[in-house]
Amino acid sequence: MNLSPTKYALIVFATVRIRIHLSPEIAGRIDATSKSGKWGVNKVSDSQEVQRRKQFIEDTIGPLVARLRVLATSYREMVTNFLIMLQSHSDPSLHFLPSNLNFNSHYQIRQVGLNDTLLA
Repeated sequence: MNLSPTKYALIVFATVRIRIHLSPEIAGRIDATSKSGKWGVNKVSDSQEVQRRKQFIEDTIGPLVARLRVLATSYREMVTNFLIMLQSHSDPSLHFLPSNLNFNSHYQIRQVGLNDTLLA
């Protein structure tokens, strides 16, 4: 499934909102059992909560981190290619613009065969 970053963010936001609304429900159950004279959490409810959180991490956070890594890599490649295009542009006034845009040398060229100091 190929989602745009905006659609993916909306899906994650909706999922997190659902999870946030579950937290008061869990707190309410703990309060109810505490008021009835029992422990607020027992092994069964605690293990269910641990399992629910583990499932949330596997289903939501894991794919989110993977998607963010892909987006970060894609963005880095696009910026690097843009800086290379600026430096090789026919207009001489654009040749030094990449060094100003890349003032902290964050975007390094990682392609084999290209000069590593091109953007540094």
